[in-house]
Amino acid sequence: MKRTGVTLAVMLVLATSLATVPGCAGQNDKQVAELAARVAALEDQLAIQKLVMGEYPHAMDQRRMKDYSELWAQDGVFVIPSLATLHGPKAIFQLMSNPNAFAEPAKPGEPPRPPRPEPRSYQVPHMIGSLAYEVNGDTATGVAYWTETTLVDGKAAVAGSGHYEDKLRKVNGQWKFAKRTVVRDVPAMTPEQMAQAPDRYAE
Repeated sequence: MKRTGVTLAVMLVLATSLATVPGCAGQNDKQVAELAARVAALEDQLAIQKLVMGEYPHAMDQRRMKDYSELWAQDGVFVIPSLATLHGPKAIFQLMSNPNAFAEPAKPGEPPRPPRPEPRSYQVPHMIGSLAYEVNGDTATGVAYWTETTLVDGKAAVAGSGHYEDKLRKVNGQWKFAKRTVVRDVPAMTPEQMAQAPDRYAE
């Protein structure tokens, strides 16, 4: 996320104001630096919120998988328990672009299943909330809740819910996923399912 100019504007106003107050000249630099740090921390939290609650679910639900995959750092990892561990945007794009990626595999002896139709935009919308991220310089860790909705007999219904376990990194001024793990809480995943995440689409 690019700087909005708020930091420099606030610093300039504060510096000008403090310079006119007797006895404050010596404290000027320290107070401006403290305020700049607070504004920078706020900008980081807003950028992380935009990534997690805005760019991620909208790119996924609109089926913009190129944009979706580029939300990860080049060495970023995406762990989907019971399905795959994906390394880098290219692998993420390959799996998420496959309409059959999340389909139940055919049982032994069953004929191959026909390809599933490409999901329509917002056919299964995702809602993200309850963010809790701790920023440490150019890295951050945290969690966010997700809820997946769908239609059942023409009525909206919750298809599942869970949380993301995230490690983030700022790359060229933009926050990206260094590692994201999807955890399904409803219905809950078993420890065996959590442990099954083989590497796929590895180069």
